[in-house]
Formats: sequence, structure tokens, C-alpha cells
Amino acid sequence: MVEEIFLKIILSLALGALIGIERERRGKGELVEGLRTFMLISLLGMLTVYFSIELLNSILPVFIAFIFVGVLTTVGDYVKTKGGKGKPIGMTTELAFLVTFLIGLFVYFDNYPYFISVSLAILLTLILVSRESMHRFAKHIKEKEIWDAIIFAILTFIILPILPTKLVVLGVDLNPFVIWLSIVFVLSISFAGYILMKVLGTRVGLGLTGLFGGLASSTAVAVSMAE
Repeated sequence: MVEEIFLKIILSLALGALIGIERERRGKGELVEGLRTFMLISLLGMLTVYFSIELLNSILPVFIAFIFVGVLTTVGDYVKTKGGKGKPIGMTTELAFLVTFLIGLFVYFDNYPYFISVSLAILLTLILVSRESMHRFAKHIKEKEIWDAIIFAILTFIILPILPTKLVVLGVDLNPFVIWLSIVFVLSISFAGYILMKVLGTRVGLGLTGLFGGLASSTAVAVSMAE
């Protein structure tokens, strides 16, 4: 038990450091929340749950800590706004600060190899580091592309779940769910490839799509890319 808690302490510090390094690099010394602050806030999240469950047997300290982090975030935003000198002020760092605390909370409940906690931290860092690419993508997106994304979401998350797994047509047993899932899978590869090409460029986007899509189905990748 002691070894496991020690490992989770190290992990929470490491995940906080991963996010904090990106923020420190981005802020160039102008941010209130830096590398050490992100490390400590992630550690605070993990230790809060540990003391709440193991020692106090109450979830109240978790809520108190979350309010405390919210106050810190508000103070940091205020300080940054006062020193902004008319520059546009964003909330990205403050939101990342709160999410880092929640990731620290989740580390306690996660088990080895801590896939979910590490994935969340990597995903958050990826979102933060992709600022320019995302802004460029958002500025160049067209209305038709938004409609395509909405249609894809309807096909995937609304129609697919309600399809039956068995249907008899002219004496032939069919599985509409699997048939539709195959269509959605091909569309997913095409959609992911398009997004990657818009964000990372044609060469890198196509390469990543072929790599990861091919691991699942080379036929689907071939059909999608050919289209």
C-alpha cells in the first residue's frame, strides 16, 4: 500500500510537470501558474483524495480543496488581467489549472499502468501545445465542413446505437448494427484523416491516418483514402 501511494505521488508530480512545462514555455515567465505550481496542484489533488478516504472517511475535504483551487484560479486570472496592459486575456491556463487538479484526483482512483490518468494528461498537453494549429484550423473551417461533422455525429452517436443486431429480410439474417458500424468506421477514418490534414498538413496527416487506421483495417483505409 505504501509503495502504491508513493508511486501515485510521483505520477501526480510527473503529470503536473508535463502540463506545467508547456504552460511555462508558453507563458515565458508572464504566467502566475508555472511548472512548480502545476506540479503542486496535481499533487494536492491526489493527496486530498487520499486523506479524505483513508484518514478522514469524508468527501468534504475534496470539495473544500476544489473551492480553494477555484479561488487560486480566480486570483491568478485577476493578477494576469491587471498586468495585461490591454492585451487579450484568455482563460486557457486557468482552465488547465483546474483540470490538472482533477487529474491529480483521478490518479488516486486509477490503477497500474494508470492508462486513463496518463492519457488525460497527455491529451490536455496536446490541446495546449496545439494552440496555433487549432486557431488556424478554426479560422479556415467552412460551413459545409461543420454540417459534415454534424451529420457524422448523427450517424455515429444517434442512429448507430438504436439499430437492431438482428433483422430478417427475405429470409436472410442481417445485422444492421454491424453493417452500419462498418460504414461509420470507414467514415471515421476519412473524417480523422481530414482533420489531421487540416491541422498537421497533408503529408503528416495522411501518414498518421494510414498508420493508425491500418492497424485496425487496411481495407477501410484503402477505401477511405481512395475516395
